[in-house]
Amino acid sequence: FIGYTNVGKSTLFNALTNSGVVVENKLFSTLVPTTRKIMLPGGREILITDTVGFISDLPKELVNAFRATLEELGGSSLLLHVADASDPMVDERIESVEKILSQTGYESLPQMIVLNKADKTPSDVARRLGRAYSAPLISAREKDAIPEMLGLIEKRIFGETPEDEAEGRMALSLHTA
Repeated sequence: FIGYTNVGKSTLFNALTNSGVVVENKLFSTLVPTTRKIMLPGGREILITDTVGFISDLPKELVNAFRATLEELGGSSLLLHVADASDPMVDERIESVEKILSQTGYESLPQMIVLNKADKTPSDVARRLGRAYSAPLISAREKDAIPEMLGLIEKRIFGETPEDEAEGRMALSLHTA
């Protein structure tokens, strides 16, 4: 997962992996990336990594530190960009993350935005954001819409689900770790 600080990356990581990574409402509570294996709805397994939260206007000396931290992302099939839908500055936060990805050389990796904290977001705002970013709305804390999100992740990474293949559709041939 990538995303601005305090958007719920660690909470989502814990919800998906039943892990106990530290969840705190403070800057850089996640300092070391943590990776776990999860199973997608179609039965395929993937690795997910909880990473340090991004901040805007990252000082130049920290860009190199972020680059080192984010090196684990280089082989990713998909960057799951978690954003806080309830944050009035969500658009600016998403833009900040995109800028850091560009500064660190990871802007070309496939990406999917997920709007977290839907349970704390007015429904009209949530709908607007979902349309604007073509992003699923979830609540990591309440675990709302997580199965649907996992299905979208599976389709983004693998193209078609095993259920699609069973219907006789041609499956994409992909190399996965």
